[in-house]
Amino acid sequence: MLQKPISRLQTNSFGRVPMKNMKKKSERIYWIDAAKAINIFFVFYAHISGTVRHQGSSIALSQFKFICSFNMPFFFFVAGFFFKRKYLSTKKELVTLFYKRIIPVLLFSLATIPFWMIRQYRHDGVVQYWALVKVSLHYLHGETNLNNTVWFLICLFTTEVLAIVLLPKITKNYQKALVAILSISLGLILTNKYHIFEQYLGIYKNTWYIHEALVALGFYITGHLTFHQLHKLLQVKTIPRLALVVLFTALTILTFDLNNPYEEFTVIMSLSSHGSNIYFIMTAIFGTLSTIFISTFIPKSPVVDYVGKNTLILLGTSGFCLHFLNPYLATLYPRLDSAIWVTGYNTIVSIISILLSVPVIYLLNKYFPQLVGRPYQQGPLLPSLDSIKQLDKNSS
Repeated sequence: MLQKPISRLQTNSFGRVPMKNMKKKSERIYWIDAAKAINIFFVFYAHISGTVRHQGSSIALSQFKFICSFNMPFFFFVAGFFFKRKYLSTKKELVTLFYKRIIPVLLFSLATIPFWMIRQYRHDGVVQYWALVKVSLHYLHGETNLNNTVWFLICLFTTEVLAIVLLPKITKNYQKALVAILSISLGLILTNKYHIFEQYLGIYKNTWYIHEALVALGFYITGHLTFHQLHKLLQVKTIPRLALVVLFTALTILTFDLNNPYEEFTVIMSLSSHGSNIYFIMTAIFGTLSTIFISTFIPKSPVVDYVGKNTLILLGTSGFCLHFLNPYLATLYPRLDSAIWVTGYNTIVSIISILLSVPVIYLLNKYFPQLVGRPYQQGPLLPSLDSIKQLDKNSS
């Protein structure tokens, strides 16, 4: 059963909303975790599909295009549910954001280096240390080439910085909606014509994903504005909700392939590849709403709850699968021309990949929670990264 509407959002924690008048206890909204669980599964599925398409499977290509048309906008949309300034000082907000977003990026990127070394040695008979150093230096520009999947955290960091700067200054919802429209429009213009703007702005494409963050901010603010209305709408009776599932799923299926400016085009936000601006926005919203409404029909399950609560870590481990596991597994397909075989195989690979991530989730949550989005939690091996007291002293 869905929970009662929450009258006021009181945290920016991704998935957790404190109960009113309760400082320490908090309540998670199950449909949010269920929707996140669906979409993180799609992330794993899209990665194996994207690898298989290079083997010549048109079925895998179609599945890859479908998922990519909405899965990243979904995460930005949901992140907007939890926007709230926690501290009065912008400096404190930025420090907290750095801990919650950039430290996991560094963790999951550094952890791939031994695997890249092994891969280089097996391929070339030598480890190219300087090449790894050069790739690592690109992180100064926000490029996550060691682990491509954590680009989302870089872009989310920049998006949230923009939100911290802009949203507290805007009091009216219609003004926020206007900012969302202007932001996504400007972002799409900049990313579509970035060669022209580079020479004038001096910012190369996707330096800290500044251009793409403007696109993401549009979805982020939309999620922020619509959370309470959605939460109420998701509590309507079964038949109307089912009708909305059918409607938004059908619209997603009908529109995702219309965004097809050239053969094999796929929406990939990490590359600022959007295709048609109108179809990109439409399908992203339809797919996001479809996922959210589907989540209300998922019965409470410890598995779904566990996956939904650990999407950040799963995002990081999915990069290991993308770079080191999927290229091998993609060569084992028995039948690339069969929808049943491709779907079944992709599903099995995705489930196995998530299961392989479980020990990593356990170890990080138990021993290093500060490195995976909970910087101020005390851990058995690392202390809290709490710099708030020191910042208070400096600002007083």
